[in-house]
Amino acid sequence: MIGVDWLLLREKVKQIRLESKKSTIIASCIVSDLIWLAAGNLNGLSVEKCLALNGREIILYPDLGAYAKWNIKVTEIQKQYECKISISTLLEDEATDTERANGLDIADFIIAELKQKKGEIEIQSYFNPLLQSMIEKNKALLVLIYGLGLDVI
Repeated sequence: MIGVDWLLLREKVKQIRLESKKSTIIASCIVSDLIWLAAGNLNGLSVEKCLALNGREIILYPDLGAYAKWNIKVTEIQKQYECKISISTLLEDEATDTERANGLDIADFIIAELKQKKGEIEIQSYFNPLLQSMIEKNKALLVLIYGLGLDVI
């Protein structure tokens, strides 16, 4: 599971969001005060990988259409560990039929919201507007971009 090392540094943090790799990266830039871990996908969330989650509160954000499958996984995990796991229905509650058919995830909704807000603020920047918006919300993203030598394409 990607991001588990953050749990070692922040042992007192009890609440964790679990998502896909893409969603974890995007969501952690937008909502940086929470710990986001990447399970990778439904198969990446296994009982063995959840030891670090013991004693914590976890919220899962499944892709559209995957709620029932994640619910089965939660039952398996809670048999082994003392952790409180809830599964968000946010996407299922808010999605259109087209979004459901496409199996969108929370990152897709975040990106769509950022695109909607794009016209509200115009900033001259080296980065594209979406990336600039993410950097404004979490300056650590800029450190990652330069620290890893990433190029904007």
